[in-house]
Amino acid sequence: MIRYVWLNIFIGLWSLLMCLWGLAISLIDKDGRRVHFCCAAPWARVILRVCGIRVDVNGLEHVDPALPRIYMTNHQSFFDIFALLACLPVNFKFILKQELMKIPFWGLP
Repeated sequence: MIRYVWLNIFIGLWSLLMCLWGLAISLIDKDGRRVHFCCAAPWARVILRVCGIRVDVNGLEHVDPALPRIYMTNHQSFFDIFALLACLPVNFKFILKQELMKIPFWGLP
């Protein structure tokens, strides 16, 4: 129970810190590439590590960053997003359902 509480506090503080770092990087980053590789990917790697999640990746030699692709997960857990950010060596964006934009603070215009 105590580990769970401290883990959530750490993830919240780490996320806030990396969000501020990402905002600072975005002032000089025009295409979002630096934000992805210098902020989002390290954020996800640290969260996976502190949660004790080990990700095994196979087939990265088949990923060509120059080709457009769609990466899909099956959402077996909340760690799918972190695994994609931490392990895929390409700059990608997320899409989401329109209904999720009705959540307060998440869907601000």
